[in-house]
Amino acid sequence: MTANLILALLLVLSGCTAIDMSRPPPADFPKLTITERYVLQDQLPDICKKAAPLFMVAKACAVFYFKSKRCEIWYSEDNLPSHDVIEEERAHCAGYDHVGSSALHEMWENWKRNR
Repeated sequence: MTANLILALLLVLSGCTAIDMSRPPPADFPKLTITERYVLQDQLPDICKKAAPLFMVAKACAVFYFKSKRCEIWYSEDNLPSHDVIEEERAHCAGYDHVGSSALHEMWENWKRNR
């Protein structure tokens, strides 16, 4: 994984899977400043596919910038997200993975190893 991918790794979310609140974020996961942005639906693929090779049509995605302690959440302004999708994205920015996934935990460990 390249440094750019690590710095801006995306979790592409369709809003159809649950967050695993029973599995806490890594103990050293940073508190990230969250910025929420809205773009046209047809712009989301370009934003969300940067580090997600299997990009699926998403209502939102979270982009992580660990070095600057930021998490950007991108939503479709012409397909507004539900409250559940918004909460799911915010949970990702706080370090929570989907049920059965360790992608965010692995992303954080990879970033620490490669910084």
